[in-house]
Amino acid sequence: MSRRRSVSTVLDTAAQAKTSGDLHQETPDSRTTGINLPADVHALLRAVAFKRAKEQGGRASVSAVLVELVRQNEKQLRREAGRYLDLIDLL
Repeated sequence: MSRRRSVSTVLDTAAQAKTSGDLHQETPDSRTTGINLPADVHALLRAVAFKRAKEQGGRASVSAVLVELVRQNEKQLRREAGRYLDLIDLL
């Protein structure tokens, strides 16, 4: 029978991971973010990520699938963003 961990234990574990460098670290080329997705879209992205991991090796990464989709559609997305993309670059 597994014992449930208390909230403080979970937070202590997360703090230890953060100080030991086990958590993802942002770099100038990446950002850690949270996005809200419909459940069916998330399930599809996870399925693709796991299929790729099985076929190509490595870890399943929904982020990698999203990056590839954005790169494939980058020209259209940049056109849609228009002048707002220039404003974001100033921040």
